[in-house]
Amino acid sequence: MKLKKITAETRVTSLGMPLFYKGSSKNAVLLIHGFTGIADEMKYLATRLNEAGFSVSVPRLPGHGTNGQDFMQTNRHDWLRRAVDAYIELKSQYETVYVAGLSMGGVLTLLLASHFPIERIALGAPAIVLKNRLIYFSPILRFFLPRKYVGHEEESDNPERQFISEQYWSYRYGHQIYNLFLLQKAALRELPKVTSSTLTIVSHTDDAVPVKAADIIESKISSPRTKRVELEESSHIVVNDTDKERVADEIIKWFSSD
Repeated sequence: MKLKKITAETRVTSLGMPLFYKGSSKNAVLLIHGFTGIADEMKYLATRLNEAGFSVSVPRLPGHGTNGQDFMQTNRHDWLRRAVDAYIELKSQYETVYVAGLSMGGVLTLLLASHFPIERIALGAPAIVLKNRLIYFSPILRFFLPRKYVGHEEESDNPERQFISEQYWSYRYGHQIYNLFLLQKAALRELPKVTSSTLTIVSHTDDAVPVKAADIIESKISSPRTKRVELEESSHIVVNDTDKERVADEIIKWFSSD
């Protein structure tokens, strides 16, 4: 890490701050946001899980929720290590810990489940494979396009979402995309070690992750129990879009069932 490239003015936006909700049971859920994502995108699901009795932790992955310059100083090792730490912290306090992840958070969830004996996991639009095949060229493109402006039209008038959009969603970060690619490869190798009961939620209108991601996961993991939910109208952020109520209902039921 080149510390001098992280400005002294760097701050975490309120939308990017980690979340924690104390529950009424001995069970906890770790929620992991996605690539260039923010904790706020997991807030609806987190509050619903908490209302169902779970303690819920939504950590902030390094480089996220701050600014693009900070993001460029992080990599897959940082993101995975934060997910591991968050899981260990919860497991040290709660009898049972379930894990759910969105997009890259789903990839991190699979990596956690390949190493730790997690009873149940839930994957929302897991980015184990992407529709944009340019990711396969990221080992080369990262040298020529470390950061490319592509623009992003943010619908919200919230100034913090506007800032996050300008810093993250308006650019393609070549080196970070390469790190996502390496996470994908690692997770694919480790899938046979996943024995967790696995719920996978995908959407036919997701412009980033194809429905076949669920096929890949279900065909390679060693879980004795899997379930798939296919949505028809949600965007990539399935936990916070048109079908967010159904997604929350399915995940709560999955983590609450015997």
